[in-house]
Amino acid sequence: MLIINADDIGIARAVNAAVISAFQRRIVESGSAMVPCEHFPEFAAWARTHPDLDIGVHLMFTSLPTDRWRPVLPAKEVRSLVDADGFFPTSWPSGRIVVADEVHAEILAQVARAKELGIVATHIDAHQHLLALRGSEVFAAFVRAARETSLPFRLARSWEHRAPYVLKDSERATVPLERLIAMGEPRPSAAGWASWYADRIREIPPGLSELFLHPGYDNAELRSLLPDDRPSGPSGRQHDYDALASEEVRAALRDSGVIHVTWREVARAIARR
Repeated sequence: MLIINADDIGIARAVNAAVISAFQRRIVESGSAMVPCEHFPEFAAWARTHPDLDIGVHLMFTSLPTDRWRPVLPAKEVRSLVDADGFFPTSWPSGRIVVADEVHAEILAQVARAKELGIVATHIDAHQHLLALRGSEVFAAFVRAARETSLPFRLARSWEHRAPYVLKDSERATVPLERLIAMGEPRPSAAGWASWYADRIREIPPGLSELFLHPGYDNAELRSLLPDDRPSGPSGRQHDYDALASEEVRAALRDSGVIHVTWREVARAIARR
């Protein structure tokens, strides 16, 4: 079983447009939206006219150096999560003290804000996998919010070697992913981008896996926000979109015999347990 998920919805108009196109072309089945971002309401306005879409909340706790985001809650209520100006910091260094109860409250606030704008979330996941890998206390706050909202979340079995608590502490709250597929380093050439995804699709094991990508249009807006020194940079986002639409990837999906599922279906399966 495979979920194909588009991440970072709301980060830029160039991403919103690419993800909307991908949904319309049925080359993605799920998406994760960044609620605190400036361009999230624009996407939400479109999504309200498509209520059957599988849209989750891509939980935000950090900012870009070029674009700073505030929490949904007032900064005074989540002081450990913000800088002196009330914005999310650009990273969570290991020495940063983060209050787990504030993490929990901000998760619920981001899910609630999405609902206010017409998106009833089907799942939650954390930007940069921050909430799963930051420590057991933060992860426990994440799982508590997931249980309270009845929303499954991204959790790869392979994370257990980095964070031994994740599988034990998330029991029955989600379905662990046998394989989490995402472009990394060393990245292929532009010409080999689709082949890389096609090869990973053919290697999918039994069970539930997720292919998560970052579709976007490589334009001036995106280049003003993101450096192009990583796979999720502007050119990589264009390659992700093009790969999804390619016949090579579509053929791999057909020939591998994967069963396409969504996070909404995962939530229903958990509810029936």
